Amino acid sequence: KDITIRLRIGDLFVKTGKKADAIKEYTEAARANAQRGFYLKAIAVYKQVLKLEDTIETRNKLADLYLKQRLIADAIGEYSYMVSWFEQRGKTAEVLELLKKMVNIDPENVGVRLKLAELYQKLSFKEEMLENNLKIILKTIRDAKPASVKGTFVNSITLCSTMGPGIHLD
Repeated sequence: KDITIRLRIGDLFVKTGKKADAIKEYTEAARANAQRGFYLKAIAVYKQVLKLEDTIETRNKLADLYLKQRLIADAIGEYSYMVSWFEQRGKTAEVLELLKKMVNIDPENVGVRLKLAELYQKLSFKEEMLENNLKIILKTIRDAKPASVKGTFVNSITLCSTMGPGIHLD
C-alpha cells in the first residue's frame, strides 16, 4: 500500500518489460498521491505513465492536476492535445465540451475563444458564435488601449451588418 513501494515495483516491471503491470502500479501510486494532496508528485508519476502509454485518460488526469496546482498553461496544453485527438476522430461533442472548459479556465485566451467560435459557426450555433466573437473583439480593444489613455476607453458599441441597421450594445 505504500506509494514508494508501488513506484519501485513499477520500476521493476519496466525493467523486466512488463509495461501493463508497470502502468497499473504507477497509476495507483499517482492516484494515491493525488488523494493525499501531493499533486506535484502525482503529476510526475502520471508523466511516467505517459512515457509508457499515451492515453487520453492519463492526459485528462494530468490536466486536472495541473488545474489543482494552478498551472493554467500546462492544463491548457493538455486539453489542447485532447482537443486535437478528438478532432482527428470526429468527436465534435467532446471537442465542444473541452473548448468550453478551456474558455472557463482561461477566459483571456483569444486562441481558444477563436477555436470555439469557429466550432460554433461550423455547428450553426449563431448566437453563441456572435457572443464569443464579441468577447474576443472587446478583449482585443481593451488590450490595445494606450497606457497614456486615462478613464473609459470605450463608451459605447454599435453592431451592424454591412447594409443593415445598427444595434446598440450595453
